[in-house]
Amino acid sequence: MKVFISYASEYKNIADRIAVGLRQDGIDVFFDRDQLAPGGAYDTRIRKAIKQSDLFIFLISPESVSENAYALTEMGFARERWKNPTGHILPVFVAKTTLDEVPAYLRSVTILEPEGDLIAEVLSNVARLKARRRLRSFLLAGSLLFAAVFLVLVFAKFTAWQNDAPAKQTCYLILQVRTTGTASERAGEFVAYVSTSDGATNSFMLSNAGAGPVQINLGRQEYWEVEIVDPKGLSFRKIKILGCPQTSMERKLDENHRLLIQPR
Repeated sequence: MKVFISYASEYKNIADRIAVGLRQDGIDVFFDRDQLAPGGAYDTRIRKAIKQSDLFIFLISPESVSENAYALTEMGFARERWKNPTGHILPVFVAKTTLDEVPAYLRSVTILEPEGDLIAEVLSNVARLKARRRLRSFLLAGSLLFAAVFLVLVFAKFTAWQNDAPAKQTCYLILQVRTTGTASERAGEFVAYVSTSDGATNSFMLSNAGAGPVQINLGRQEYWEVEIVDPKGLSFRKIKILGCPQTSMERKLDENHRLLIQPR
């Protein structure tokens, strides 16, 4: 956990004592802005330190909330970091200051008004916030673990269901062209071009009406498409069929021709 302490220079001694106590509790603290060299990079260093912090302690005094106080600039950086100050901002009264002087951002959370030892109460409040932060991290980690385990179980169940599901059976069909026209229209053989859902296309010679239908093996295709070409090379419309027909069906090709499809 990292803590940034903002204060007016008149109360540097209190800020120092708080920093020492926090460090003894294993907390990383940034508070001594006097260690930074003045110049253009000054604000950048402060903003970066606040951005890397988990908690911002603001020591409220008339000097820290007065106009042009640098502590207010630091508070502005904190506000950029946390739009919602709850759990991240700890304002502490270190000197008597009217509430109207305190910025609304600080008043939006509970302000610590020490009744006893100021340092001890600040350290106690930080310890509670640290414990809550650990609890939230633990609960988040637990939730993520639960979600991961749940997804693994769902995947395992789905995989088992897939393995237990009956495999698709190979589809065997009989194709035959039925002709109702004259003998001349029935002369010759028809060609069936069968395209399957895996992208393959095969051709089959179909005898004319009443003579030797052809048997085809569609494998385990989800859908298939058949195009019939007559003996004169004229193509009929393509017919698309889902799955493997379980009963006989007929599809009209034109006024004189129909395609009979039967399970074998």
